[in-house]
Amino acid sequence: MEYIIDSNAPLAWDAKGNNRILQNVANLIKTFQYEVAYNRLMGINPDILDKPLEEVFVLYTAEVYRVVSTFEPRAKVKNVMLVGIDQEGNITARVVVEI
Repeated sequence: MEYIIDSNAPLAWDAKGNNRILQNVANLIKTFQYEVAYNRLMGINPDILDKPLEEVFVLYTAEVYRVVSTFEPRAKVKNVMLVGIDQEGNITARVVVEI
């Protein structure tokens, strides 16, 4: 079944079953590398934010596919729709995944 994850949605820490998998994916796409003390490589590579805007969107999409397949293999990314990026580097995206 396909689900849409909005990167701006709040995390639901009490999620169970498929919702827990979706929660894991949402957390991964909101996290940059080096933010997680026990696994420094978990998350999106922050170096992509130093690139031109067009490249940021392409690299972010590739990073979403990489991070989900590596850290949450129960979910398969089907599509990444980038909505925007603010001045602080916060990327807004909608990710379609299949469980």
